[in-house]
Amino acid sequence: MNGKGINGNYFDLESGDEYWISGIKKDMSDRHKFGGGKILVEKRILNDYLKIINKSELSISDYEITEVETENPIERINELENRKA
Repeated sequence: MNGKGINGNYFDLESGDEYWISGIKKDMSDRHKFGGGKILVEKRILNDYLKIINKSELSISDYEITEVETENPIERINELENRKA
């Protein structure tokens, strides 16, 4: 990881960027305790997310809808993971 100090629980193999991926919290406390900025919600789960938090829409000042690539490039991942440090 690039050591940006955000205490992520996931990271991008290619960029080294860290991410905090939270489970859904009914009380909407989906942010890391040191986090800032908008909370990203994946578009394909938006309806389920809204049902769980009992809302009909999200505040655009607090949330951003994002699309996540769901295809796993297995060969590229294997190459990155097995590259010598």
